[in-house]
Amino acid sequence: MSFQKLIDKQLDNAFKKIKDLAIDVVFTPKESEEFDFGTGEVSTVDGDPVTIQTVVIEVSEGLNHRKGEVQQLLFKSKDIDISAYSVVQINGINFRLVLPAVNQSEKITVVNAIREN
Repeated sequence: MSFQKLIDKQLDNAFKKIKDLAIDVVFTPKESEEFDFGTGEVSTVDGDPVTIQTVVIEVSEGLNHRKGEVQQLLFKSKDIDISAYSVVQINGINFRLVLPAVNQSEKITVVNAIREN
């Protein structure tokens, strides 16, 4: 077994072992617009939401002169490409993702999400 597969397996095991500390959250893709040259109209394209396990590693108030609850999220990088998403729903509450990520590697991503008031 290669080291990459071994590390991936251990990361999966870590998320299983922390049980209820890892919660399911729903990432909503950014809306994009496409121009149809045949009709001359602009249409909005929505992607499908993705549910992944995430660990909330910190909750604070305010970020970079913005008011609102901030949650710092940690998840496996292989689960989603964070640059394609703009909103995350945590326990039924929508938070706006603050990009770029705080930390992004081949294995894990840490990103801030703010609930704007």
